[in-house]
This record gives sequence, C-alpha cells and structure tokens, in this order.
Amino acid sequence: YVYKERSIYSFLNYDTTIQELLKYNNNFSVYSKKDRNHETTYQEIIKDIVQEKKQISNWQLDNIFFVEFEAKYGEYSRIQYFNIKKYVAKFFANYADNTISRILDNKYKLQIMNYIFKNIDASRIINERLRENIRIRVNNKNTNSYDSLMAIKVRMIINILKKGDSSVEEEIKNKNNDIDKLYDFGKSIYWTLKTKNEENKLDSYTYKLLNCVKVGNKDEFMNTIIKLHMFVGRNIPKVFLDVMKEEELDFETIGHSFIAGLICSKIKE
Repeated sequence: YVYKERSIYSFLNYDTTIQELLKYNNNFSVYSKKDRNHETTYQEIIKDIVQEKKQISNWQLDNIFFVEFEAKYGEYSRIQYFNIKKYVAKFFANYADNTISRILDNKYKLQIMNYIFKNIDASRIINERLRENIRIRVNNKNTNSYDSLMAIKVRMIINILKKGDSSVEEEIKNKNNDIDKLYDFGKSIYWTLKTKNEENKLDSYTYKLLNCVKVGNKDEFMNTIIKLHMFVGRNIPKVFLDVMKEEELDFETIGHSFIAGLICSKIKE
C-alpha cells in the first residue's frame, strides 16, 4: 500500500492454515487501500480474526505479527515488526466477546483498540465520549451510553490483566458486578427524575462529575454526589466509599460507570 507517498509492503503471519493466511492478507490489502491510516488497518484485521475465530487461543494471538518494509530504489529497506503483548492476547481470546465486540460504534471500537495496542489508558477517550453523550442530550436528542459502559469494562479488564496474576477471574467478575451496580444506580436516578419531567436538572450534575473525574478531584466529586442524592431523596450507595480508598475500583471507573448510567436516556431497560 502507499503511505505518505511511499510504497509499503506488509505481511500478516500467525499460526493457522495457508488458506486462512491468504484470506486475511487479502483482507489486509483491501483495508490498506480503503484507509491510509495503517494503524487502523492493523486494528481492523485483528478485529476480524478475533470475531471470526471465536476459539482462537492465547498462543495464536500472542504470535500474530506484522512484517512491514519499505523499499526505495532497491537501495534501502526498513523492516518493522508488530506483535501483540500477552495480556492483550489474553483479553482478546477470553474477554473481547462480552466487551469490546459489543461496542456498536465501529469508529469508537477501533479507537479503544488503538489505545489497547499502544498501552495507553483509555480513561481520556471514555471521558470525551461521555461528554459527547451529555452534549447530545442537552440538545434534546436521545443518546445511549452503552458503548461507554463496554469501554469502561474493557479498561478495567486490561488493567487487571496487565498485573500478570495467574488467577484473575474472581477479581474481574467482582469488579464487573460493581460497574454494573454503579451504572444501574445512575440509570435509576435518571428514570426517577424522568418520571417527574425533571431529567434536565441532571445536566449540571453530570458535567460537574465528569470534570471532577477528568482532573482527579475526589473531594468535589463526592460533594456533588451528596448533593445529587439529597436532591432525589436517596441514600448514597456504599460503593462510593471506594472513591477515597480506591481499594476495589479506581476513581475513574467509579465515576465513569455512574455517569454512564445517569445519561443512559435512549431506552428504559
């Protein structure tokens, strides 16, 4: 393919049949011609492999690699190798089907994948997505924060797998349940106000909470949580105590999960 006016030659390899290799390399070629962003091309082809090969092993994913080289006038070539880290391979083999594969917005899905491959914390892009959801609702349009919920779970699982512990199933299960609880708490508050035609009063709270998460201001976050629960006449769930201790969930996960529930205004589940 052509990248920045240069001819780049690439080859995808992993432990599979010749027929499968030919198929995915042909797909790789098609993606490369459609999108000049070669990082997006990598993400698309890996997404295809994971989605089509449901039983792909950690070993197979860990041994996927791309060879890329540039040849100019036969005098110079630059060869690059790209492969997947072990914790990323484990994520795609065991957890992608119930998280990142469920993200409906393909562009957002690829952005999350890009952060995973580059080992970048996805908190910033999750925050930006939630802010966009709030903006859409403020303009009196329906929005859906489900994709953000899935991204929050992806980030949580990746952070656990990075630690390299051999037994993570129970921790992931417990934290996944806590994220769902926080999301449901937020959703319940939204629908309580919705039935009173007062849901627009949430906008100032959601913006404040989101800004607190972005800058790491836990004190102001908790003050806003207290005011919000006083406003709706509810007790504050115990899970919010982790905002200060961060023993179970980190601050960003707690805040983003609750905010995603607050702005889930498209459908009542």
